[in-house]
Amino acid sequence: MAMEPQVKQLLVSLSKAIKGDRSFFVTAKTDLVFDPVRTHVDGLLDQLTREAKIQAEKEIASAQSVLNEMEDWHAHEAAFSEYNSALNTMAKAKENFQTNSYFGYLDAQSLAEEVKKKAKSAIDAQKAHMKGVIDKLKSQAAQLWEIEGGDFDKYEVKRYAPVELEASLKSSREAWKYSDAETYASYSRAQSSYKECLRLGYTAIEKAMEAPRKHEFELLGTALAFMFSSALFALLFYVAIFLFSTPPSINLPLVIGVVLGYLSPVPICVSFKIWDWDKRERGTDFHFERLFGIILGPLAGLASVYYIFQYPQNRRGIEDRYKRHLGQLLEKYTPVC
Repeated sequence: MAMEPQVKQLLVSLSKAIKGDRSFFVTAKTDLVFDPVRTHVDGLLDQLTREAKIQAEKEIASAQSVLNEMEDWHAHEAAFSEYNSALNTMAKAKENFQTNSYFGYLDAQSLAEEVKKKAKSAIDAQKAHMKGVIDKLKSQAAQLWEIEGGDFDKYEVKRYAPVELEASLKSSREAWKYSDAETYASYSRAQSSYKECLRLGYTAIEKAMEAPRKHEFELLGTALAFMFSSALFALLFYVAIFLFSTPPSINLPLVIGVVLGYLSPVPICVSFKIWDWDKRERGTDFHFERLFGIILGPLAGLASVYYIFQYPQNRRGIEDRYKRHLGQLLEKYTPVC
């Protein structure tokens, strides 16, 4: 049976009214004024409900897709609040959909839209966080392999730790490659590669620093042996001078004692400036020179003895300086979180 034009116009107007203000759906369902055309009105309401259900299904599916992307990005790491809110809102959307009502389908649509906004916000926050970490790691790594003034060049890493240097640079190149692809896996791989670059770089510098450290200890040991010999010979010869020498033959052993007592670099320099070897004559009394030798010779020996006792402290000083510098480098190249 054909529908009357007045009824068609009523249904069109009612449909627009309901879509504009959903409260008219209740009015159309309950108001007695529509009883004369109840069959047509109920048919319209059923149609609107089916359309709302189809649209709600599409919106929920779309929101679920965004949620899956949010999970893939592990967005809870940087935006837990948005992440958790998106999941809770999705649960509400599904609950409303399960009511199988026109209002429930409409609420499910709006909630699904809200889910997408929150999930995208969480994804953007995670992307920004990961990019920020990568930029900081890249800045740290750049201090290693700067062309001029980099720590690799400063500590001669190429000379002392070539294997660790090449491994660090390889990790750096991998990080550059992965940081271009905008996925969680790529960003995560870039971060790991930069962290490995920093770890290997620090290891390379530590190994390179070991060479000058060993060299310092060797010099310190050589100086110790030299000073020990200086003190020993000075002591022996001055004992010999005072016990076994008599004038005028005292001059020769005195000279020998002074020279051996002056094995310390500074006293040697001073002795050659003061002593006039060309004008010296055998058998002549040189009270000043004799006094000079007797006083400064033992002083040189005492200086050597003092240096010997200072050896442990000097060694600790080298070790402390080395550890302190390594600590500064460790802080400098500890990867940012």
